[in-house]
Order: sequence, then C-alpha cells, then structure tokens
Amino acid sequence: MRRLPVRPLILTVLVLVLVWSAPVSAAILEGHVLGRGSGTDLIIEPTLEFTRDDIVMSEVSLKDTGEGDFLQWVFTGPQGMNYNESRTLTPGQGMARAKLDLSLLPSDEAVGSWTLDLFLNGAPADRQNFTVEPLTGLVWWAPFVGLGVLVGVVVIVGVLAVGGVIVLAGVLRKKEE
Repeated sequence: MRRLPVRPLILTVLVLVLVWSAPVSAAILEGHVLGRGSGTDLIIEPTLEFTRDDIVMSEVSLKDTGEGDFLQWVFTGPQGMNYNESRTLTPGQGMARAKLDLSLLPSDEAVGSWTLDLFLNGAPADRQNFTVEPLTGLVWWAPFVGLGVLVGVVVIVGVLAVGGVIVLAGVLRKKEE
C-alpha cells in the first residue's frame, strides 16, 4: 500500500486556513476622556456631571490601529434609549471623538443617569457612567427677555395713554362747539 505524503497536505491545509481567516487587529484603546464640549472647536472639559443643554464629548486615544478597525459609542439614557455613533478607523489613527448634544433630546430622555459603552472591533473596550441634571436658575438670556417684555409694556401703555388723550381732546372740542 502506498502512503500519502502527509507533510505537503498539512502545509496546504495551513495555508488555506491562514488565507481564509480574518486578520486579527492589534488596535488598543489607550485612554478615554469624557466631558463637556465648549467653544467652537469643542474643547473638552472633563466631567461626569452635565446639564440639560450641554454637549457630551468622548475622546478616545488609540494605538496600533489598522485597516478596517471599528470604534462604536453607545450612549444609553435614563429611559433606556440608545444613541449610537461609530467610526471606521484609518491605519495609524491615534484619536477619535463622538458627541451627544443633549439640547436636541426631549427633556424626559435627557435628564437622569447615563452609561457610555465603547466597543473596539465589536469587543467591549470601556464604560463610563454620567448624570444629566435639569436646567435650573436663571439662564443667560432671561434678562433680555424680561427687558424686552418691559419695553413692550411701556410702549403699549404709552400708545394707549397718548391715544386716550387725543380721544379725550376730541370729545372736549365737540362739547365746546
């Protein structure tokens, strides 16, 4: 009986397995900063406590990213609603950001306890918990609205007073005639 060559068969199987297997990513999440976005270029002020009109910013530091690496942010709100953002990373990309604008959400979905889960290539990479408080106190534009209402009332009362004087003067002239 003739024996089959085992070595070439094993090498062929190994080559086929390596060709058909998905490449393993070496991407590493090195750091994560969660905070309030401020300014036009959204500088991050690190915090875990936000108010209803803030922009929540997440900035991730990465190392050894390759072609096709994928980063996903899942913001889970107090009512169980999910807000997702994702990025396909480029080779060598060292930083990625996501934002959640709380002012665009209905108040009952925004205020309360939140969780941010980060996934790198589908695997859990980090988790942060944060809270969102309702707006309280005097907002910056309230004095302008109050001043506008006051000016409006003064103008209306002035117009009515001047109109009343003119009508009264007309009535008094007719009585004299």
